[in-house]
Amino acid sequence: MAHLYILYRINNKVNGKFYIGVHKTNNIHDDYFGSGHKIKAAIAKYGKENFEKEIIQVFTNGVEAFNKEKELVTEALVKNNMCYNIKEGGHGGFDHVRAAGLHRSVKGTRVMHNPLTNEDKKIKPENIDQYLEEGWLYGYSAKARKKMSEGGKVTLKEI
Repeated sequence: MAHLYILYRINNKVNGKFYIGVHKTNNIHDDYFGSGHKIKAAIAKYGKENFEKEIIQVFTNGVEAFNKEKELVTEALVKNNMCYNIKEGGHGGFDHVRAAGLHRSVKGTRVMHNPLTNEDKKIKPENIDQYLEEGWLYGYSAKARKKMSEGGKVTLKEI
């Protein structure tokens, strides 16, 4: 079965706050509730039973899903104190950290991560703009970073 891209909204039943995101999955009814630090902290505080997941739209194409997220999760929405999102939509993950050069995986590397396929790839510097236009992000995936921190450096073939 091909992957689906779910545009979803997580609602806090206690205080009415919400989070909007996109998730790649084979099961639209999975228990994924977002990866942002604010939504994770809220779930830890209130308990997952006090949150509900609302499917806004299902896509077969990741680009379309992230474009729709970009329409919904605007700068104004992020500034709304009822919103758990910490950045505008459209790219997912930690691209705002990587693009600013703040993430350690950016320093001295030319590794790109595709959030749609979860692929990491080493590229030539002259190709960076092309990959960014295609939705790739700077740095290794979270899985690769975790593996590196747990057991020393690993090659991408090991991941």
